[in-house]
Amino acid sequence: MSKAYDRVEWAFLRGMMHKLGFSEKWVNLVMDCVSTATYSFKLNGEVMGNIIPSRGLRQRDPLSSYLFLICVKGLSSLIREALASSKISDFKCSKRAPIISHLFFADDSLLFTKDDDKNCLEIRKVLETYSITSGQLVNYGLGEKLLSVGGKEILVKAVVQSIPTYAMSLFKLPKSLIVEIQRLTARFLWGGNENNRKIHWCTWKRLCKPKSEGGLGFRNLEIFNKALLTKQCWRILKFPDSLAARTLKGYYFPNCDFLDATKRSTGSFIWNSLLWGRDILEKGLRWRVGNGNSIWVYKDNWVTRPNTFKILSSPSLGVNIKVNDLFSPSGGWNLDLLKLNFLDSDIEAILNIPLGSGTRDDTVIWHFEGNGVYSVKSGYWLGCNWDQNPSRSHNPEWSIVEADMPP
Repeated sequence: MSKAYDRVEWAFLRGMMHKLGFSEKWVNLVMDCVSTATYSFKLNGEVMGNIIPSRGLRQRDPLSSYLFLICVKGLSSLIREALASSKISDFKCSKRAPIISHLFFADDSLLFTKDDDKNCLEIRKVLETYSITSGQLVNYGLGEKLLSVGGKEILVKAVVQSIPTYAMSLFKLPKSLIVEIQRLTARFLWGGNENNRKIHWCTWKRLCKPKSEGGLGFRNLEIFNKALLTKQCWRILKFPDSLAARTLKGYYFPNCDFLDATKRSTGSFIWNSLLWGRDILEKGLRWRVGNGNSIWVYKDNWVTRPNTFKILSSPSLGVNIKVNDLFSPSGGWNLDLLKLNFLDSDIEAILNIPLGSGTRDDTVIWHFEGNGVYSVKSGYWLGCNWDQNPSRSHNPEWSIVEADMPP
């Protein structure tokens, strides 16, 4: 949409609020807030003019975003009506996936349908109807995408600073691109250019170490990329009813869980990137014991130890037993059963797990956060330290001995 906030017709906004069931008193209060806004200009440091608008919403106002979403609800209703009357075709990436017709984020809109003339013309009719009633104007041209030098400078800064959030959180960056980014960053750090190269006193790998270990704390982009993708994997695992999770499940793993999904020759680049990021998730996931009905004793991660969450003892009780089989009838752990069938290290780890009343369900948690919720920070730490001895990596004496300082 072109100048989306500035073009909202107040009559359309009022009508949408009535259609959604808001009371007349509430609608009048909101419209008073919208219609009493005034604008002025600052010229040579002096405030001049007083403009009274007849339409539009004030940007950066906390209320404006919600009011704009109410307006966009009108476009959503038009699209759903066109779908119901078969004027436009629905879109599904597979038979088991949910129907996707449109996705809205603020003033950005993504519309999905079959790529033929009939559907495109119907979509255009829907947009024209919405434009006439709401005041919105669809931008079909590219003229407004041309930026000035100052605009390009701001764009470059915003994109560069947003690479971890927007690019690395969805795609696995090629190794060659990561190497090139690191090369340019190192050249900037040590000085020099294409014609005048300076000495790089430390390797990039060493610079990525924490300052406590003699580095500068730069991010390892490859591991950070994987940690961001792991965040998406966590959302798929914990929010299976979301649109993204249901779509991926319907296409890639309809008959199994996300953690058991495998790579496919027809998989998209995003899907293969998610599977690459799933490695960190598998290393840090474990079960929090509740009633013990969902946890397999020998297969699942459920005990807390530095290097593994699995039971190390041989399956003398059989592989198909659950954690609740280790409970005593009176509550607590069955100590006699544990001593007969488990190693001392396993018994110690099991007894350290507190048991409640046994009524709460077992839950999958992220071990490296106190609240059990995955964070990119802890995922990045795990990716950097998984192959190290945990007891040694946090020892300050070893940090001093192993620190390599540049000359």
